[in-house]
Amino acid sequence: MKKLISIIVICALLLSLGACSLSGNNTKFTIGVLDSVVVLDPLFADNSSEKIVASNCFEGLLRFDGEGKIDLAGATAYTTDKTALKYTFKLNPDAVWFVSDGAATLMESSGLTDFDARITADDYIHGIERFVLNSDDELLAIKGAFDYQNGKTEKIEGLKAVDDFTLEITLSKIDVDFLYKLASLPVYPCDKAFADALDSIFCSTPTTTLYNGPYYVKENTPAETILERNPDYSSNIQIGNKTITLYSTGNANTLISRFNEGNYDLVLTPDTEIVDDKKAVSSSPSSIWGIAFNCESEKGADVKIRKLLTSTIDYKKITLPEFALSEAKTIIPGIYGINDDVYASFETKNVTASAASKKPVDKLDEILKEMGADTLTVRFSVPSEMEKTAEAIVKSWQKTFGDKLTVDLDTFELKDLDELKDHSNYDLAILPITPEMHTATSVINELKDFPCYYTDKNISAKLKKPQATSEKAAEDFSAIEKSVAQNGVFVPLFYSGSSLYLGKNIEGMYVADGGNALYFYSGVLVEE
Repeated sequence: MKKLISIIVICALLLSLGACSLSGNNTKFTIGVLDSVVVLDPLFADNSSEKIVASNCFEGLLRFDGEGKIDLAGATAYTTDKTALKYTFKLNPDAVWFVSDGAATLMESSGLTDFDARITADDYIHGIERFVLNSDDELLAIKGAFDYQNGKTEKIEGLKAVDDFTLEITLSKIDVDFLYKLASLPVYPCDKAFADALDSIFCSTPTTTLYNGPYYVKENTPAETILERNPDYSSNIQIGNKTITLYSTGNANTLISRFNEGNYDLVLTPDTEIVDDKKAVSSSPSSIWGIAFNCESEKGADVKIRKLLTSTIDYKKITLPEFALSEAKTIIPGIYGINDDVYASFETKNVTASAASKKPVDKLDEILKEMGADTLTVRFSVPSEMEKTAEAIVKSWQKTFGDKLTVDLDTFELKDLDELKDHSNYDLAILPITPEMHTATSVINELKDFPCYYTDKNISAKLKKPQATSEKAAEDFSAIEKSVAQNGVFVPLFYSGSSLYLGKNIEGMYVADGGNALYFYSGVLVEE
């Protein structure tokens, strides 16, 4: 299973709606979506509609709260030992499976008459086992998970039910993102007896599915999916609505027009360009765009040239492209947090500018003297959509260096992005970092694939062996991103989002990117 990051979806939609007014109606909430709900098994939810259903009808040990911090869900408490390898979760003793009338009939016909509706540690263990068997590597830090995935063992050694409501998870190595993964990935409990009894039809229809989230699927057709409040749900959150209905259209223009006509409370569309009269708009950063140097070229490999160029950009005069979500002041966005900590941010222009002790022109003269040249010529490749952004950058260089610097600006189409990164016929370019998960480690790992990467041995050692505590890990990642910027390896410019939300009276709504922690975090205002 690939990490769920392709588009922004609504995850645990109603976790913070208790204080919200939804179109003046607190009993129904309508969502316009492109895709029909085909898969109900949360482990295999693929499109945005299926992930909305999965996130509202199921919950794991942990979730994210309205501020992007890890919060309790199926677990009522958790602790870790001094080694940061052993986690102990106390489970909610009042949590039970919602069993519909149809599911109860199926149980009886399948001979499952002695069903225990309590959600126990064994249910979480079976859920993790299902996830490990169908994933790549997200939870392989759990001791014995790799052997289980490859059929070498019948159980995962690091999973232990201490009692019905105490789950112990032991890791084979430190994973600073482990709690984040439990909160963001579809690691939901699963009742093995029910799944085995139904076999191939398990989770194929609303009545062949058990639910432990705030909602359950009442009806599901290609045109609409109806979610009703789970009367057996027991948790620490407030649920604001009785019914959620997803209407699938298959056409983005239809979604927008129906929203403008007042048919939907919320719309999710992947196309930001078709929206002209924005009633309410929000998105979330899925990519970090910035200036990346190519160390396979002579000039890109010269750290003096990198530092000089990045420290002399007038960031205040840069025009961002229309699809930019916001200016990037850090490589790792602040919402990519560990536990209760948030990674340190920094102003790129301050970090890079502080490296210049002499006048920029004097520094360029020194570089030219070493090169035995009169002018420095660099090739700058940018997506055609960002040509104005690049022109503003070049203009700031021309103002500083005059005719001593020549910039050959060329453009490429976004569809050719991968091809560009595979070639070395440019000195610097505007490129994106698109992490597979919204964690600092994922951002840094993506940065490793860039043609130019930092070589600081101390920083590399910290990356390979992250510290056990979240506070220390945050410090290390902060040091990494500052090192990257100070050496002119990658300078962030702006964040971009891959999808667009439109909604009415939904300020504060909890949303997520494929299960990862993203929110209307930038003071989104919604209007009628």
